[in-house]
Amino acid sequence: MCIHLLNFTNFPKDIERLIKNNYLFEKLESFSIIVGLVIFLLNIPEQQKRTHYEAWQLINSAQGQGGSGGRVKALENLNEDGESLAGLTATDADLTGVQLQGADLVRANLKGTNLSKSDFSDAKLDRADLTGAILVGANLMSANLCDANLSHADLNDAQLVKAQLINAKLVNTNFSGANLSGANFSYADLRGANLSSVNFSDADLSNADLISAKLMGAKNLTSQQVKKARNWELANYDESFLNLLNLSSEK
Repeated sequence: MCIHLLNFTNFPKDIERLIKNNYLFEKLESFSIIVGLVIFLLNIPEQQKRTHYEAWQLINSAQGQGGSGGRVKALENLNEDGESLAGLTATDADLTGVQLQGADLVRANLKGTNLSKSDFSDAKLDRADLTGAILVGANLMSANLCDANLSHADLNDAQLVKAQLINAKLVNTNFSGANLSGANFSYADLRGANLSSVNFSDADLSNADLISAKLMGAKNLTSQQVKKARNWELANYDESFLNLLNLSSEK
């Protein structure tokens, strides 16, 4: 009976060759992953452009619709990607709760749009048209609303801490219950505006027009602030505040 002995003479070399081949395979695999990642990263700008184009198509095609029409998410995604929303038109829409912190909305047309509970903190809304817009409970802290038109808009309980409303048109705007602490209303048109029960702490009313404005129940409002405005004698105040201003209740 013949017994064939196994030849282990080349075994160490075979093991060494396998290890080297496996090492080479691992290197090639790592290289392939890196190449794939580079290609993916190079394609991101094109993919982003396509995504942005589709988002703008959705926004523009929804114009005239009363509901959101998918615009809320599209606008939020564009803003998150740093895309400018300047000149946006979304009138008479329902964009309730839209989150557009720090957004560039210069010259945007949001006339008659429902923006309740939205977040526009630090947003650029200068020269925007928000006539008749609903901004109940909205966050507009540190927003730039210079030269914006918010006439007949509803900002009940809105947060406008340190907001800039220089030269803004605010005719018959409802600010009741809003926090206007540190807000700048210099040269703003506040004729007929409802400013009852608002927080005026450190707000600037220099040269603002207060004809027929309603300031009953305003908090942290001083006579010094009021007297920096124009036509402050023709605004409406509580009896106690009229006494501070040395005005008669029979104006």
